[in-house]
Amino acid sequence: MQRPERIGTGSLPAGRIAAQGRMKETTMTTTIRMTGRDAITYAQATLTGVLSTRTDPTAEGREGVSIEEARRIASEDPSLVYLDVPAYIVESLAEEATSAGDEGLALACAAALDGEEASQRLVVRALVDAAAQVGS
Repeated sequence: MQRPERIGTGSLPAGRIAAQGRMKETTMTTTIRMTGRDAITYAQATLTGVLSTRTDPTAEGREGVSIEEARRIASEDPSLVYLDVPAYIVESLAEEATSAGDEGLALACAAALDGEEASQRLVVRALVDAAAQVGS
């Protein structure tokens, strides 16, 4: 089985990801957005990423929000807190999944980077679960 190619920082508009041993052309997104408690859990466990908030009727959106402040905001409205995960993190997850024989997750990573929302949710869950295991 062919392993996924590294695409670098995910800034390329298109890339290639291995899916069941075949190369598939993809239109890549540069990030996958985590929101709410998933974003907070991931940021806390990995000590990476920048938590941000969206603008709402009571406050302007901001970058660099602390975990404590993000928790407070998320307790009122989880959709206001987010973290953008760079594509290279998802690519690394795809490589690990391929090495472990988890073709489903590897395919989900490719679809997530291609903008497929259901796959993005699955990949976010896998990233949060992996980060929580490392953080415990």
